Amino acid sequence: MASDTQGLQTAEVIIDEEPMHRSREKITIASGQGAIVVGQVLELSGTEYIKVNTAGNAARVAVEAVDATSAAKECVALRRECAVRQVNLDYNSKVEATVNTALEALGIAVRTGPTQTTL
Repeated sequence: MASDTQGLQTAEVIIDEEPMHRSREKITIASGQGAIVVGQVLELSGTEYIKVNTAGNAARVAVEAVDATSAAKECVALRRECAVRQVNLDYNSKVEATVNTALEALGIAVRTGPTQTTL
């Protein structure tokens, strides 16, 4: 039997958010960013978002997977008043503590704790 590997789901990243999804917004991922996964930490570059490149510039957390390899793509991301699971964030090899400080300044609380496991 073939196996099916799935990436993270939105509920595996978000611990808590504002009612009616007010913590989220639709953003545009810049062309050439490749695969954006759920939990990818993003920063603003001009008018579009890219994978976090400068830890202190962290600005959003993707909650939708998109492929922006050859064209800019719209994506839903967390922007304020929410809590996320640190273990499920993709920091793009940047210093986690610095990224977390930048996210906390925006109202995105990064929490450690229980994680969801797969069978």
